[in-house]
Amino acid sequence: MIKIRFFLFNVFLVHCATVFADDLSTQSCLNQTNNISNCLQSKINLAVEKKHKFKLESGVYVLDNTLNIPSNFYLDGNNATLVVSQKNGLKINSESNVVIKNLTLDGKGMFYNTPIQYQANKKLIGFSNLVDGVSIINSSNIQIINNRFIGLSRGIFIASHNNATQLSNVSILNNNFQNLGMTGIYALNVNKLIIQNNIIKDIWGNGVVSESIPLLNKSKFADGIYLGGSRNILIKNNIISNIERIGVVLDNVYDKTLDIGMVNDNILIESNQISNLNSSRGTENNAGIWIEPVATKDNPKKYITNGVIIKNNIINNLNAKYITNHQYGIFAGGFNVNVEMNDISYFKDYGIYCVFGNIKLNNNKLKSNGVNLFKNKQPLYLNVN
Repeated sequence: MIKIRFFLFNVFLVHCATVFADDLSTQSCLNQTNNISNCLQSKINLAVEKKHKFKLESGVYVLDNTLNIPSNFYLDGNNATLVVSQKNGLKINSESNVVIKNLTLDGKGMFYNTPIQYQANKKLIGFSNLVDGVSIINSSNIQIINNRFIGLSRGIFIASHNNATQLSNVSILNNNFQNLGMTGIYALNVNKLIIQNNIIKDIWGNGVVSESIPLLNKSKFADGIYLGGSRNILIKNNIISNIERIGVVLDNVYDKTLDIGMVNDNILIESNQISNLNSSRGTENNAGIWIEPVATKDNPKKYITNGVIIKNNIINNLNAKYITNHQYGIFAGGFNVNVEMNDISYFKDYGIYCVFGNIKLNNNKLKSNGVNLFKNKQPLYLNVN
């Protein structure tokens, strides 16, 4: 009798597991011709409710709306593709403890050198897709691992709208970014961010939409990695190539409402391979790594960049396209900026260009640059070894 009851109990468990697995299967979403986003969203919500990891059935899902990713969620894309052309792909807003892996987000975007019809009364020039693959807002403990981002404006967009303590502990690891418009990774006001072992290449320039004729020189923002107002950042072992503006940007962020500069602090840029920084547009210049100047002489506290280490990077521009705008291997400004043991070659203007701040150079290898090392006339403490 006991054996029979045990057998029946096992049958019940297997039946429940099978029914639950069927409930979470995304095959029904694949079979739909519309409302695919609603179908996937219901599966995501059910997985969180049941506290189960979520795995997509392999295939191509054409999204018609953004998927909202909740806290305590694990997504294995199983090499499936989400086509993201109308709205942003995945949105993580004020959530925590999220893993997204093994997924392709494809925006189907292309770069246009001449205007095309965008909407009934508007034209577009530059990159045709204007949406993000994954957006992370005011969230913490997020891992983006082993995904592909193609044909989008920005692969990953990360931002805190309040303060960086609300957006922390984000890891972007082993992803592939290719054929994008504005940037591979865009991060604003972040605390504790790791960007490691990614491939970022073919960043062409942002899309410009206008009711009149849009101008190509307005499509001038095209960066591998863009950071602003961020701290405790590691950028390591990435391959960044064929970028129309800058490989890695550390920019100033000024809050006009509070009249303060948002601090960039404790940034390590190490062991990256950066190459082919091509013909930037408009007033923009090219650089492998660009650390925005710490200040102006008139207002030295308006912008604050402190504690940056740039070491063991290989920055090579041998096969880049040359235009009239300047090209720099490293453009460096800030307090306590260390530039160490980098290999910088074939930049038509400057290998290392130092501006306002406190900068230490140590054991860098500079080869075949227009000027290997340049010191700006602004107030500067420079220590060269």
